[in-house]
Amino acid sequence: MQLPPPSVIASWPEPNFVDPVVRGEAGMVVGLLISVLVTVTLAIRFYARKFLTRGFGLDDIFILLAYLPATAFTLIGVIEEKTSQGNRHTWDVELNPLVTILKLALANSILFELATSLTKLSMLALFYRLTTASRDWKMTIIVLTSIVFISLNSLIFIMVSICQCTPLSEYWRLSFEPQNCINRNVHLMAASIITTVTDFLVVLLPIKITTGLDLPPKQSRVVICLFGIGFIASSVGIARTYFTWVLTTDFDLVWNAWAVWFTSTVELNLDVRFHSGHETILRQHLTRYLRVSIQTTFILKFLDGYRLGCETSQKLADFNHLHRPYVNGVIHTAAPGAFPPPSSLCQPQQTATPNIMLPAQQPGDATRIELRLIGLASRNA
Repeated sequence: MQLPPPSVIASWPEPNFVDPVVRGEAGMVVGLLISVLVTVTLAIRFYARKFLTRGFGLDDIFILLAYLPATAFTLIGVIEEKTSQGNRHTWDVELNPLVTILKLALANSILFELATSLTKLSMLALFYRLTTASRDWKMTIIVLTSIVFISLNSLIFIMVSICQCTPLSEYWRLSFEPQNCINRNVHLMAASIITTVTDFLVVLLPIKITTGLDLPPKQSRVVICLFGIGFIASSVGIARTYFTWVLTTDFDLVWNAWAVWFTSTVELNLDVRFHSGHETILRQHLTRYLRVSIQTTFILKFLDGYRLGCETSQKLADFNHLHRPYVNGVIHTAAPGAFPPPSSLCQPQQTATPNIMLPAQQPGDATRIELRLIGLASRNA
C-alpha cells in the first residue's frame, strides 16, 4: 500500500499506543449478535426444509454457501478489531498490526463479495422457479439475466482483487513510492455501487413478480410489505457506499475502514436473514397459489379441448347426415349405425363436469381447491 505523502503524515497527531481513541465495543457486540440471529434462523429453516417439508432446493444450497463467507467476514472483523488495533486511528496503529489489517482487509473484501452474491443468487433461484411455474417468460428472462450479471460481476471482482497488485504482496507492503497496482479507489467505489444497485434489484424483483400473479388483494399486500422490509438492508448498503467513498478520499485508512466493515457486516447479515425469511414467506404464500393456478389452468385447458372435440365431432356428424355418400350419381344410404345422431356423440353437460370446490365453499381454508380429474380423464381418455 502506498503511504500518504510525508506532508500529510506530518500533520497527524503524535501516535498514542498506550491509551488511544478507539471505536468501542459496538462492532463486536452487533456483529456477534446478528451472526447468532442469522445462525438460529438458518438452522430453523434448514431443519424445516430437510425434515418437515422435504423441499430442500437450489435456493437453500446458495443461502447455506452464503452463510459461510458472511460469518467468516464478521468474525475476521471482530478479530481485527480486538487483536490488530483495527478500531483506532491510523496514526495510533503500530507497524506490524497495520500490515495484518491490510491482509485481513483484502480477504474480507473477497468474502463480502462471495457472500452478497450467493445471497442474491439464492433469491434469484427461487424467483426462477416461480416465474417458470407461472409461465411468465418475460420475468424469467429478466431473472436469468440478473443471475448471469451477478455471477459475472462477482467473478470479475474476485479476480481483480486477487490480481490488483503484481506481486500481490505489494498490496500490504508499505511504501512511499508508486506500486505496481491498479487504482484501488476506483475499484472499491465501482464494486460498492454495483453491489448496492443489485441489492435493490433483488428486492424489487419479488414485488414485480407478486403483482403479476393476480393474488387476492389482501395476500398481495402482505407479501409486498414483507418484501419491502428488504429495503432496510439495501438502505444500509447506501451507508456502506458512503463510507467507502470516505475511505477513498481520506488518509485515515484504518478508522474509515472500520466504518465500512461495520456497515457491511450489518448489511450482509440482514441480507441473509431477510432473504432467508422472505423465501420462507414467499413459499408459504405463493407455492399453494401457483399449484392451484397451474391445476386450474390444466383443467380449463382440458375442458376446452374436450368441448372443442365434441363440437368438431358433432359438426362432422351433421355434415355426414346432410351429405350422404354420392357415387356415380346415386345417393347411397348409410349402413345403420355408421353415422350416429349428433346428440349421441357428446354430452359434456352430463359427463364432463368436474367437481370443483372453490375457496368460498371451504370455510377455514380459502386457498384449497379440490379438482377431481381422475374419473373425468379415465372416462374421456
